Amino acid sequence: MEYSPVSLTVLGSGSAVPFQQRASASYLLRCGNSCVLLDAGFWVMERLEQTGTTFDDIDAIFISHRHPDHCMGLIHLLFASRHPSCQRTRPLKIFGFNGLAGYLEEFRSLLGSWIEPPFALEVDESTSGSLGPFLWQNFAVHHSQDAVGIRIQCYEKRIVYTGDTGYHDDLIAHCREADLLIADCGASRHQPLDGHMHVDQILHLAQQAQVKHLLQSHFYPETEPLSQQKTRNFRFLCQEATDLLTIAF
Repeated sequence: MEYSPVSLTVLGSGSAVPFQQRASASYLLRCGNSCVLLDAGFWVMERLEQTGTTFDDIDAIFISHRHPDHCMGLIHLLFASRHPSCQRTRPLKIFGFNGLAGYLEEFRSLLGSWIEPPFALEVDESTSGSLGPFLWQNFAVHHSQDAVGIRIQCYEKRIVYTGDTGYHDDLIAHCREADLLIADCGASRHQPLDGHMHVDQILHLAQQAQVKHLLQSHFYPETEPLSQQKTRNFRFLCQEATDLLTIAF
């Protein structure tokens, strides 16, 4: 598969609830020859295979918070890396929320050597940093304890992934002038879900932050899709995420 200098592929546009064959939260961000996985929910291994991406292609994995539909795929990846077919020898960087290192250690205490890969893991709980062409900064969100979103810049393109969050005004500054905003939309207007936004809120956020492209994701069965909303008057592109959708910049 050929990629533009910067591209994002949706590996999982769903949530913890099986719905429309959507995998749980996961996104593959490519910048030149560098590749970062944003969250690793259920089915991430299957989706990576479908995109022709191997474990060795991934430079780093960002984990937004400790809920299973955002991180259980990481355990699968680490377990699979022990098979002889995995040729990776270079270290793997895992970064994200404060407490990530301790969280992974709890899994090691349960599963032992079964999730100890034949290469080094570099766990980073910093709030900002760089990796190849990527410059990134985490920001606090309104969800579970220690949950974070992330703002990434690559080749002058800005990508913001909210992770799971309820709406709060601080999001506007974090999402300001993003070329792509990947927004959690797990709630609905008539069925609120604590720690998640609904469609009116993500549209308001995108408008106030003056983003160029809004990608609605993290669908639950009750999520109201953008395709059913009146979005013609907005000055940004509105799009619903579907698994294996690729957006090139």
